Amino acid sequence: MTDRFVLDDNDSVTFRPRRDRVEGAFLAAAVGDAMGWPYEMRASRIGGKRKSPNLAFEAWTKRSGGRFQPHEEAIGAGSYSDDTQLILACARSLLREPTNWWLLFATQELPLWTLYQRGGGGATKRAATTWLSGRAPWRAKHDEVDRYLAAGGNGVAMRILPHCLRRVGDANFSALALDIMTDGVTTHGHPRALVGALAYGYGLWEALRQRGTLGYGQLLEVVRSNQEAWGTVPSVMERWPNWIEAADRSGTYQAQWTDAVREQLDLLYRCLTGLAGGVAVLDEDVLKELGCFDKRVNGSGTINAAAALFLASRHAADPVEGVKQAALAEGADTDTLASMTGGLLGAAIGLEWLSPFLRDLQDCETIRRTAYEIYGLPKRAAPSHEHRPVTKAALNAFLSELTELREPSPIRLPNGLIASATSWDGIIPMSPSLTANGWQLTLDNGQTLFIKKLGKRRGRTPEGPSTEPELSFGSPAEMSAPLHLGLRLVVSDLARSVAFYREVLGLRISKRTTKSVNLEGVLSLVEARHLEGVTDHVTVFADVADVRRTFAAYERLMPEGASRIDERDDRTRLQCFDPDGYRVEIYQMHRAGADI
Repeated sequence: MTDRFVLDDNDSVTFRPRRDRVEGAFLAAAVGDAMGWPYEMRASRIGGKRKSPNLAFEAWTKRSGGRFQPHEEAIGAGSYSDDTQLILACARSLLREPTNWWLLFATQELPLWTLYQRGGGGATKRAATTWLSGRAPWRAKHDEVDRYLAAGGNGVAMRILPHCLRRVGDANFSALALDIMTDGVTTHGHPRALVGALAYGYGLWEALRQRGTLGYGQLLEVVRSNQEAWGTVPSVMERWPNWIEAADRSGTYQAQWTDAVREQLDLLYRCLTGLAGGVAVLDEDVLKELGCFDKRVNGSGTINAAAALFLASRHAADPVEGVKQAALAEGADTDTLASMTGGLLGAAIGLEWLSPFLRDLQDCETIRRTAYEIYGLPKRAAPSHEHRPVTKAALNAFLSELTELREPSPIRLPNGLIASATSWDGIIPMSPSLTANGWQLTLDNGQTLFIKKLGKRRGRTPEGPSTEPELSFGSPAEMSAPLHLGLRLVVSDLARSVAFYREVLGLRISKRTTKSVNLEGVLSLVEARHLEGVTDHVTVFADVADVRRTFAAYERLMPEGASRIDERDDRTRLQCFDPDGYRVEIYQMHRAGADI
């Protein structure tokens, strides 16, 4: 290694990192987030995931809403997702309430975030919704607590940068460990999420404190060799008095924690082994070894902590390449991985390498200013105000007020912040029965929030004179239900397509001819050897009892096929393509489940 980390055992005020590294950590995290978001599996990007050989921002369109509220959302070049949103929400809590920031974060920032979140993970959205209802997620209904305690994803690690910056001058890691744990349990209960955040937080803390040139593999070495600092369970009893009682109701939490620490150490060891191979080892091979491309675990807190530390350690001499490898790692949780990698590299190196990206980064100056405000925040301060929790009623009232606003107009958010509101036309409903409204809010500090509201269309509204002949439709009461309704697909290989729909969806053959097969009287497959590109606007939907079993059949029949699985509170969805490129969306409806 070219240098070593220097730990200050003297008074904390003796250590102050350069301002460009303070700002670089925040800005690089946001750049990585914006670069990686279009390539994330959960992004549901329309038009495929075309990759540029050079790292660059791009505008794209996101499909959202599932079957019941299908809509498209325009994402501008340089726009960030939930990773940066929650970094800024965490920072705002610290700036507004330095002493009891966790209460502000849990009862104001998280509930408000449900209104403007972009690309949020399932566990964080569920926890935020629970806080919105006035309860902590560990005091919710029994099945909801089970899901909370099973949430081990990277939603904690991705947002802890403000804590690391605030505590950068501390002589030891203990106060920062407590802050990370206090923040983490507001959304995630599984040790895998919390241990991953602590290990990553230790790396960030050391990167900010590092003096001299960051050496090859240095971050990995220092994190792995200081397991006693980040591997102990911090007690949050004084801040969240009832948490440990709920978390350890089975009496096995400490054992789970110990297993997660061992898992983290093993992942760090694999990273160091990969680095030992030098230039002969490909980043993709190491990320695959860690599990970054395994859909079952690639959102894990421990996996992403190790992967970010690996990429930052390997590419300290070329930070743009490090962020690029994370952002374009197809099949990984690209936005969070690139954000975490960028945060480490910005903290250790500074922001000079970021200059090509800053002009088009959403809210660049706000992010820069927020970083420096956190850096200057005192460790202790008197409570600044009595906060009022954000409730569902407050959010509904706010949306109603938005709907009636004349623009541009100032408006007060439910957490007391003031914003300027204008209409936003980036939401396009994809069903004639839907309405969509959008607003762009600019907070006093310059941060941009995009808010959308979808609803059911109530009757037909005249839109002015038309030269088109008017069509007359009978009301539902006047029309009879169809005797039969089905879907016909033209396919290039009848036998192959029949096998696909029989084995993946479990449909039975009800009728067969030499050129066509009817499945269950619903889906008709007709063979045409010279098939033109007619698949873009056709989607096959199906509900199944076990989507994972369906996915196993799909992988067996279509080993090279593109697919993604995403979760919502009420369902799991598999999106894939049949042998001729028709979109297939397969749902398993449920009330409860487990997170990574």
